[in-house]
Amino acid sequence: MFSIMKNKLGIIVQARLGSTRLPHKLLKPFYKNSGILEVILDRLKINFPNIDLVVATTTNPKDDDIVNLLKNKGVQIFRGSEHNVLKRFIDVAEAYNFDSVVRVCADNPFLNVLDLKKLIAFYGEEDADYVSYGTNRGIPSILTHYGFWAEIVKTETLKEVLSCTQEKFFMEHVTNFIHTQPERFRIKLLPISAQIEKHKKLRLTVDTKEDFELTKKIYNQLSNLNQKPEKLVQEIILNTNWLNEMKIQIDKNKK
Repeated sequence: MFSIMKNKLGIIVQARLGSTRLPHKLLKPFYKNSGILEVILDRLKINFPNIDLVVATTTNPKDDDIVNLLKNKGVQIFRGSEHNVLKRFIDVAEAYNFDSVVRVCADNPFLNVLDLKKLIAFYGEEDADYVSYGTNRGIPSILTHYGFWAEIVKTETLKEVLSCTQEKFFMEHVTNFIHTQPERFRIKLLPISAQIEKHKKLRLTVDTKEDFELTKKIYNQLSNLNQKPEKLVQEIILNTNWLNEMKIQIDKNKK
């Protein structure tokens, strides 16, 4: 298991309210009067009580609502650059002395804690700059639309990225530069289950109003959210209407 004594690991949840496609999506009622951000944080707090958890939001006044919401939630909050998300992550890591960070995107309400535990254990055993789940073609899960997984990266690796490029795209998309430089960085990927990957219509990340309404419906109807993604997918694919709606959004929002 990963030792936070030897190498301090922190979980950083990336969250802001200024989405162009669906503003305030993280705070809209999603499940039992909680928004997506609260849903994710509650699961992380329960399942990773011994790992520091920080919400990394922005200095934009729009994000005051995130700060106000979390004031009494026992969650640490850091405010940094709105558009240079890479710098925001580095600043959080330095402020909390994180040697490595688990990056969680707050628009993935189906983040799977069982697989995250497995990923943290895997990272602790590997000599790697970056670990995540990946497709059979070696594409990291962050570049897919499944929405089940997080990623782990060394703080020094994030700093190296910042020293290598100032390209706007890589400042906004924290780990994408790493994926383009496999010869430079030690990248290790756990395989995504073939049971999941064969379902190309699956989309459980939330970018649009349509994504939000569909994932909310699914989240509230699934029988057990604390099971392996493969089990969740078995339930989801029984509803062809859900899959068809996902396919429409995949086509509209290709990465």
